[in-house]
Amino acid sequence: MLLYAGDFVVAHARRDATGQIVVHQFYAVRLKGKKVEYMPIEDANETCSRSIFPQMGYRPCWWVSGHRTRQIDVN
Repeated sequence: MLLYAGDFVVAHARRDATGQIVVHQFYAVRLKGKKVEYMPIEDANETCSRSIFPQMGYRPCWWVSGHRTRQIDVN
């Protein structure tokens, strides 16, 4: 609890509390026979918080940088 409180204070006190990371996106379209077709779409910039825990409604940058691919399910 104390670690989260300290992270909250530091994240809100910083001028550069957020960052931008490029995320690769693709559609996952379900087809007949339980097959899935993947269709790449434009890359997007995702805003992230430079903190240990999610802050200000954004995921932490360390997490986003490890998960740069986003699947958007279409049905």
